[in-house]
Amino acid sequence: TPVMFLVTISRFLFPYNDAAIVASGFSLLLMGTLPFVDSWLSKTVDEFRHLFVLISYGLMTSLLAIFLIFDDFKKATYLAILLVGYTYLLTFILYGLMSEFRNMVVLVHTDYLTNLYNKKSFEDDLEHLSKQNDPFSLIVLDIDFFKTVNDQFGHHVGDMVLKEVAKRFQVFTEYSRKFYRVGGEEFAIIMSGTNQEEAVELACSIQEEIEDMTIKLENDQHVRVTISAGIAIQEENEHLKTTFYRADSALYHSKNNGRNKISIAEATECQSLPSIP
Repeated sequence: TPVMFLVTISRFLFPYNDAAIVASGFSLLLMGTLPFVDSWLSKTVDEFRHLFVLISYGLMTSLLAIFLIFDDFKKATYLAILLVGYTYLLTFILYGLMSEFRNMVVLVHTDYLTNLYNKKSFEDDLEHLSKQNDPFSLIVLDIDFFKTVNDQFGHHVGDMVLKEVAKRFQVFTEYSRKFYRVGGEEFAIIMSGTNQEEAVELACSIQEEIEDMTIKLENDQHVRVTISAGIAIQEENEHLKTTFYRADSALYHSKNNGRNKISIAEATECQSLPSIP
């Protein structure tokens, strides 16, 4: 669109007529309305249709400008066909390339089993928070007796448990929270800000959600698990590694004191169901 606007403006450098003024006006109108159209499309259609409609919307004005600027209808038609063909072709090619690139980026930063962010993403985000000096709270969670689940039911059931736990995390997803799988059965949550009450409330809500989870197996068997958690609220001028170490230490305090607990400085217990023996 900006290119077409420059084309219409350049028409004034030569003998011009009212058509150049009209074409310029339409180009300005398109540039003015495009952000609103883009905002509306982002809420109503999927990504590909969003892009397709935006390109078509821009082409309509561009084609109108071409037919208004050029007096020769045959040349204008030829140029319009070339413009439409090359625009859609390049759009589809670039969309495909960008989709592949984005998928690669997602794979690099996403855990293959749970679709949560992975350990690399966790470390990168902590580093980013450190550079930006943004305060945060950290929750580290671990599935209790997960090795027992694998030994008793098999690793395929263990994978089912991990997937289901990750699925339950989605209930609590917000823009200020990110969920990660940082180890075999260990997860982490980064929360913006340093509100201890909110961090404890979130950890307790997750713990209760996991306790209510039942995974049905063959032969009327089922698996239920609990989680232990450790919370660290970043202190002023505290290095991120220290914050993580405190959260991890709090997690082990929970595990060493009966599991199915949440620890900050002291272990606090939510109402719980018995853990798998």
